[in-house]
Amino acid sequence: MSKVEQLHVKTQSHVQAAKKRKQKDTLAIIGFVAPAFIIYGIYVIYSIFMTFYYSMFDWTGIDSNMTFLGLGNYLTLLQDDVFWTSIKNNFILVIASLFTQLPIGLIMALLLFSPVKGMRLFRSVYFMPFLMSTVAIGILFIFIYEGNYGLLNAILGAVGLESLQNAWIGKESTAIWAVIATVSCSLRHFI
Repeated sequence: MSKVEQLHVKTQSHVQAAKKRKQKDTLAIIGFVAPAFIIYGIYVIYSIFMTFYYSMFDWTGIDSNMTFLGLGNYLTLLQDDVFWTSIKNNFILVIASLFTQLPIGLIMALLLFSPVKGMRLFRSVYFMPFLMSTVAIGILFIFIYEGNYGLLNAILGAVGLESLQNAWIGKESTAIWAVIATVSCSLRHFI
């Protein structure tokens, strides 16, 4: 066998080994990714499809009577004032969160990385709420905003501003602003 033929055989064996290795790697990747895709497909994609399917019917979810309405439920939704109020409130919440969280996040980032003595303590205190769950933060703010015995009303009463005491979450005029303050103060806006 000539040298050229030997090189050709070696090259072919290297190519075949590389192909086998690539096939093994591909099978390993599929083996690791497939369970996640299957679970995602069952619990997310299938749920979205079934939600859309059931939204086309007049159905209580309990009995077997299902009357097909097509897009009738969506037309009813678009004519509902509560739906449009919810859309407006969500829009206000997003805009207000954007204009409060971005500046606060930028200022806090500058403070956190400034060379000031005692910065480690400040960082520890600042990042503590990141360890709290969203549910715990929500419960904490319920105690702050409570109409009769809440911390905010107690502070307003202590400084002589009883006229500003309010049922913060219970009144339509203040509820959205209380939620915006809660979202903005939950310290989830570090950039």
